[in-house]
Amino acid sequence: MSKVSANAQTIKCAGNQVNRGDHKLCTIFLIKTLFINNLELFDRHLGPILLQLGDNFPSKSLPDLEHFVKNLPNNYRFVIELRHEEWFSDPAYRKAAFDLFRDHHIGTVITDAHGRRDCLHMELTIPEAYIRFNGTDGQNRTIDYLRIDDWSKRINMGRQWASETLLHHFSTR
Repeated sequence: MSKVSANAQTIKCAGNQVNRGDHKLCTIFLIKTLFINNLELFDRHLGPILLQLGDNFPSKSLPDLEHFVKNLPNNYRFVIELRHEEWFSDPAYRKAAFDLFRDHHIGTVITDAHGRRDCLHMELTIPEAYIRFNGTDGQNRTIDYLRIDDWSKRINMGRQWASETLLHHFSTR
């Protein structure tokens, strides 16, 4: 899957040029290639593809995120979930990431996680909402049910808001 010439400073890895010593990036491209090839098996049954960036992917990794996003195929619908708190505590990084997603027609995941209110950002980068609800693992079902009821109300009320606000927002871009 990768080609190396004896004097090369870069290697070709899964169709991408990678610096010779950057095994991490090469591994990412190999995994991405295998992942994308297997997505084709879903054909018309494939919905949005959730890419979750874990708590160990901080905002200082923005250049890696930019490189990764720019190399995603544009014939699939992707949504990305940012989990590290720095993406939300630093407005400059949040804006940079969300602008990147917007520019590449990638959705953001609105995460309602008990104890992580920073992930509940309520910002869309495409005219679709992808909401991920994380419960309390059965520890407090009453709170989970209340949060689910709140989402139900928001979604029902949001239909009017979405038709007025989102359509205007995305048609003026």
